[in-house]
Amino acid sequence: MLRLHRSLCAFVAVGLAATACSDSSSTPSAADFGAGDFSIRGGLDALIVPPAFVGDERLRVSVTDFAGAAATLGVGVPPPAAGFQVSEPWIRALFSRSIADGGTGLQFVLPRVTGGGGFLDEPETLIDEFGWSPLAISAFAEATQFPDYVVVMTGDLSWSDTAIDVGDGVRSIGEGDDFARSLKDRTDLRLLGEPIRVGERDGMIAAAPSTAAMAAWIAGDAPSLRADDRYAAAAAALDDADAVHADLLGDSFAIGDIDAEIIELDGIDIDVDAVTINERFDVVGIGVTIADGHLVQTIVYVFADDDAAQRAVTEVDEAWSRARFDDRDVRSLIDVGPAERRGRTVVVSGPLADVVGSRIGLILASNLTTVFLHR
Repeated sequence: MLRLHRSLCAFVAVGLAATACSDSSSTPSAADFGAGDFSIRGGLDALIVPPAFVGDERLRVSVTDFAGAAATLGVGVPPPAAGFQVSEPWIRALFSRSIADGGTGLQFVLPRVTGGGGFLDEPETLIDEFGWSPLAISAFAEATQFPDYVVVMTGDLSWSDTAIDVGDGVRSIGEGDDFARSLKDRTDLRLLGEPIRVGERDGMIAAAPSTAAMAAWIAGDAPSLRADDRYAAAAAALDDADAVHADLLGDSFAIGDIDAEIIELDGIDIDVDAVTINERFDVVGIGVTIADGHLVQTIVYVFADDDAAQRAVTEVDEAWSRARFDDRDVRSLIDVGPAERRGRTVVVSGPLADVVGSRIGLILASNLTTVFLHR
């Protein structure tokens, strides 16, 4: 068995060698996102590329529509300060278990600044420190590249008046230098006492650990993630699927030209013969749609150009017909139909099995399942 170490594991890295995007003027924008008109592309446009981000290092982008999902499921949004007894139906609908376990199958998460959802039943924790409730978030878009991140949120949200003014419209929750840690300043939300730089713009609020990143976001003079045409292509395909959530991942999928039957990537054994996709794909989008009360997963592969995508269609089909996860055929988890080429992308889509939740695609990617690898 050949062992390989991959510095960019599947959870997740992308190159940000951005090229000009050819979107038309009608393409959803950050302004639309801030006005409550949700789309994956609008979420991307709201996210900047923070100055500290490095192109070939780990990056994951998530965009989620809480309000749209709740409306589709017929679940009312609780008041911002509601206790668990009132907010429970909303929480159980969006942050749920599989259908087989009595849930909706939706497995949303909150932005990292909220503690990841641990305070949904105690919104006063965020209200006291941030000035707003997690129950009031309508949608968010987040890009993370440890230890850096930027998150943009919409809804009935405004940062606390107690936030410290640090200049250029940037305020701070907590004191200290960028990325600093101070155990004496720890709170329930800032477990290492790290300051959070915050700002507001065009109906949106944002947070980041970097003062420069937040100043650039407020000014609107930094390139957005939608400027990377690979991301834009994945987001457009997921918007076509009416996705209420998307994870965009990239540049961590190659096993290379290897003369071995089994290789090890990041401690996971990979059957080389099961890796059937020869064309390189740069970004993968994983989205979830609510259709007639059922969850549908859509996977989008972004290739170099239309010709590469056309050559990859049969390879993607074969990958999904052969791949296994946890000794199960992956199509028993996501019953995808035939792959379709759409421009430079190849798209597969299908309903989720009742025994899994909406994060199964991300789980398959993080476990280097062969449908997320190419030679």
